[in-house]
Amino acid sequence: MEGPVAAVTHALTETGKLVQINLLTAGSVDNVLSVESPEYRILLQPRAYLSWFAMAQRPDTTPAEANFFIVRKHLEDNPDGGATVRLLDGSDGKQLLVKRSGEGWTVGYGHLDAPSEPIREISGLSEGQVLDHIRSIRQD
Repeated sequence: MEGPVAAVTHALTETGKLVQINLLTAGSVDNVLSVESPEYRILLQPRAYLSWFAMAQRPDTTPAEANFFIVRKHLEDNPDGGATVRLLDGSDGKQLLVKRSGEGWTVGYGHLDAPSEPIREISGLSEGQVLDHIRSIRQD
C-alpha cells in the first residue's frame, strides 16, 4: 500500500492523539476529527453514506493551530455559532467551548458527564489566548 491511502491507514492505526471538534450552529452540528500519529496528521470529517473526507494537515502548522483554524473559520462563517474541542482519550471528560464575543473570544470548560453543571465563561480573550486554551485541552 502506498500514497494517500497508506498515510490515512498509518495515521489511524498508529494514532497518538485524537481530538474531536464539534462545529455548532442553531440548527446543526458538524464534526471534525484531528488524528495525529508520529508520522502523519490528518483531519477527518464524516460525510454521507458512511464515508469520510480525509485531508492532510499542513506540515508547517502545529496541530493546535490547525484545530484553531477550523474553529475560527467556522465562526467567521457562523458568527452566532460555537465550537467544542475535546481530547477523545482524555480521562477527565472535559471539553472546551469556544465562541465569538464581539471583537474578542469567549471560552468555557464543560464536563461530558455533568452537562447540567454551569459553564464558567472566560471572555475578552485574544486569538493567542484561545490557542493556549486549545493547547491545554489537547494536553500539548
